[in-house]
Amino acid sequence: MDATTYILLVAIAASLIFSWYAMPSVWAKLLLKASRRAAGLRSRNCIIDNTRWHYLEGGSGPILLLIHGFGADADNWLLVARRLARHFHIIAPDLPGFGCSSPGNQLSFKVQDQASRLVQFMDQVGHSPSYIAGSSMGGWIAATLARHHYQRLKGLWLIAPLGVAGSNQSEMQRAIESGRASPIHLENIDDFERQVYNPMFVKPPPLPFPLKRFYALRAVKRSPRAVQQFKQVLLSPDSLEQTLHGIRVPVLLQWGDGDRAVDISGAKILEQTVPGAKVVLQPRVGHLPMLETPDQSCQSFLVFTHTTAA
Repeated sequence: MDATTYILLVAIAASLIFSWYAMPSVWAKLLLKASRRAAGLRSRNCIIDNTRWHYLEGGSGPILLLIHGFGADADNWLLVARRLARHFHIIAPDLPGFGCSSPGNQLSFKVQDQASRLVQFMDQVGHSPSYIAGSSMGGWIAATLARHHYQRLKGLWLIAPLGVAGSNQSEMQRAIESGRASPIHLENIDDFERQVYNPMFVKPPPLPFPLKRFYALRAVKRSPRAVQQFKQVLLSPDSLEQTLHGIRVPVLLQWGDGDRAVDISGAKILEQTVPGAKVVLQPRVGHLPMLETPDQSCQSFLVFTHTTAA
């Protein structure tokens, strides 16, 4: 290698390293695009009642609808989608108000209203789900869909679902109530890592700098709106226990015992509410098992689907 080529390669490497930190949003978009492609998913958009929905779709097989939690987006499911796309046709929307969908400033964020919008969305994309999975707030929405809209579901996968009225208050719920170190009231990007990202896990998975910066900036920008939206979620009239009482859809309930966002005491209550539910409690796992332990999460779901199909 001659000196000119060497200097050129060093300059290119230096430029890439500089841009990694100086232009994180550009890198974040590239990383997300690559991760979606690796999971076998494509980014799509549709308009319903002047609201833009962004969603990810891919794979083949029975329809699996994946519903993210509060403040999250469809990309929360990428690690499990990569493993499940060979078994299921996956549809993972950004709910309005989150991700790349419309902000939803004039929309209600009560769980029942979010569920009704999802029915419209599924009608628009021309699919009816065979299975629905929901994380945190998404679990509450998923249960509402199963109860009132899709009674013929083959299965319902609830991951640390929000909405159990009789459960203990979690550490992060107490923080939201007090306003101190709240995960939805963020003043700067450092608050994101300290109050949102790290508390979600027992062992936080590595997140490249551009993505961490991208999510932090987005969370801080949306914080004032998020506070009001979360209040509406909590005003939802039917608790998760009420929604699931007497439900005939097979239920898989997954929860980490290190969950600081939604207290694991809810698992025992839901196990009593749905006597036939399959319950998977994971030691030393936080609020988002599909990100912290994707292999075990997928295995639990696949065993569940095979059992219910037998």
